[in-house]
Amino acid sequence: MATFIPLVFPATWLVDNTGLKNIALLGSGMNALGALVKCLALGPDSFWICFIGQTIAACAQCLILELPPKIASIWFPANQVSTATSLGVFGNQLGVALGFCIPPLIVTGPLTVFKKVADQLRILYYGLGAVTFLLFVLVFFTFADKPKKFANRASLRRSEIKTDELDQEGVLDSFKLYGQSLLRLMKDKAFVLLTLSYGLNVGVYYAISTLLNQQFLASLDTQIGFMGIMMVVAGLVGAILGGAVLDRFKKFKLTANLVEFFL
Repeated sequence: MATFIPLVFPATWLVDNTGLKNIALLGSGMNALGALVKCLALGPDSFWICFIGQTIAACAQCLILELPPKIASIWFPANQVSTATSLGVFGNQLGVALGFCIPPLIVTGPLTVFKKVADQLRILYYGLGAVTFLLFVLVFFTFADKPKKFANRASLRRSEIKTDELDQEGVLDSFKLYGQSLLRLMKDKAFVLLTLSYGLNVGVYYAISTLLNQQFLASLDTQIGFMGIMMVVAGLVGAILGGAVLDRFKKFKLTANLVEFFL
């Protein structure tokens, strides 16, 4: 989570000023690299290697989490953007759910037998490395920047990113415009309030997810993974329903108020 705070700003600029495929390749490539680095962290004194691999993968999330709304705005008509975004978020959260579920099934211990735990971690890390590398290859060969036929003119305008014209002067101008946009947003009280409320809610969710193991390890052991996956799956249902409701009724403020009320 610490990597997201400083890197989200350059990541947002990259998403706005380069093609979708470049961002997807960079994000999936960094994710695969982080997973492959962790394959070297099987010894009892190699936690620092695991930490480096995890940090590389964490940097990739700043790009991956930016993609669903951008893809939805370019590839889908206006009446499907919210649903498409929710499905993109669904994919990310499904990965989180699998992250809760799969490791406890593979790394079963006992923790006192190092060789057995190392073999189990090897299966986990090698499997994760293979999957993330396969995803990188699929993105390379199948992912496209924009559709052959746009749903509407707005989607066409949002896809017009002239990366070949971004010379040194163009990059500086782009940074300047980006900084001005951030300043305007920071002066918008409604945006700041929405950012704080959304950020606090998501922060609590990630805090619970991250600390779930420490909270219940002594009493529940491997059941912690299933607690985590149930927590995520319950939210996935709301995400899909929320996207469909927003596309149908366009009641964004009412939906936000209801969500905040129930939270």
